[in-house]
Amino acid sequence: MRVCIVTTAGQGIGGMQTGSEFLLVDDYTLGSFMVFGGGDTQPEVPMYEDVLTTAPAPQSQRGNVKAKTGAYAMLRLASVLISVTLALEPVVGSGGSHNTDMDGEGESESTLVNYTGQHFVSEHHSFYIQCNLTLFTQLKWTRNGKPILPGEGGYSIEETRSPQSFIGSRLSVENALLYHAGEYKCTTFSQRSHTVYVLSADLLASDAIHRVFPGFFFKLSCNMTNDDSTNFTLDWYKDKKKIESNDHVQIIHSNSSIVISDPKKEDAGVYRCQTRAGIPKDSPLVRNFTVIYFEIRKMSKSMAVVKEEQLTLVCPVDGKPFPKIVWRKDLVLVTELKVNDTRMSLAPNDNEVPDAKLIVLNAEANDRGNYTCNVTTHTNSFEVFTFVRVKDIYAALWPFLGIVVEVLLLGIIIFIFEKRRAKAEFEESDTDQGNDQ
Repeated sequence: MRVCIVTTAGQGIGGMQTGSEFLLVDDYTLGSFMVFGGGDTQPEVPMYEDVLTTAPAPQSQRGNVKAKTGAYAMLRLASVLISVTLALEPVVGSGGSHNTDMDGEGESESTLVNYTGQHFVSEHHSFYIQCNLTLFTQLKWTRNGKPILPGEGGYSIEETRSPQSFIGSRLSVENALLYHAGEYKCTTFSQRSHTVYVLSADLLASDAIHRVFPGFFFKLSCNMTNDDSTNFTLDWYKDKKKIESNDHVQIIHSNSSIVISDPKKEDAGVYRCQTRAGIPKDSPLVRNFTVIYFEIRKMSKSMAVVKEEQLTLVCPVDGKPFPKIVWRKDLVLVTELKVNDTRMSLAPNDNEVPDAKLIVLNAEANDRGNYTCNVTTHTNSFEVFTFVRVKDIYAALWPFLGIVVEVLLLGIIIFIFEKRRAKAEFEESDTDQGNDQ
């Protein structure tokens, strides 16, 4: 009789690890074969050969040969399954593979288990994780190493269709909350996982447009609120160019913000914060901010232009990016008036804002009226206006002519008055002389 203790190496049925031993006691010899697949070192798994030894067993044991032969057949089947499992599951850590799912759209490179599903999900939105794992692997959903119970915490688990020799399971959440973020696994016998990042509703709010005021403190915050198990390292960009901290701009990593103590017009632009390192082959988490500079002043209440001279109206506005300018005359769009009036044209103002200057050649009497400049930015609309008077070409002479007429009239009045007074004095003197005689 031969006694042999056989130790198997590698991962066994159902994901069991190394350390299994079999005690073989019988008149059978042991052979071996190589298991292909797995790591660089291939373990030898013993097989059993029904060859009697030269020293036959005692007569009392021969009656149990048939029963033991069946048990040995089961052991042989188990050893084959062990070899298949070892061939299917790559050795963890070989080749420097990442522990999370790596392929496009979240699929794992592992054939023992693979995942599909979303990585980044908005708060209060739904998400799911699809898991396919081999038949001989135990199914057990966990989040950050803690078991997930169906029906609790907003989780639901259902069996799904899967490829041959695999079982499928889907974990889904209808209303994602911040605590749903973390590392998910559908089996504890693999290092592969699927990471979910839950973004807060505040992060995705539509308040990402900011206005910068020259000389006033300016700050942008990129609060990527998430579960404590998920940390983000952020990089900042302006107009697709990476920002580094300097005397003008300071990046504060502790609260994911950027500070400009003395902003200028040139600081306006499109800012972007994004995760520095994420899941391989997955898009980084990005948030965009539009920072605008805008300044507008009032126009004069009224202005005058001489007939047949050029009328120039300037909208006192500046901005980056440039605001949209629309001119109206008495509530009628200037663009419509231009169709039938070639005297009108639009040009940039001194700040290079397009269409901020309205030019009317050879002003006419019907150009008199209310002119409005409508300014539209990313967030608001503003209006400034003025009233235009058109003077006649000889209008400047009328005051002079009026003065001349007034002088002439005054002279005539004085002349007549003096003449009458002289005549009265002459007649009075003649009367006095007659009385004396």
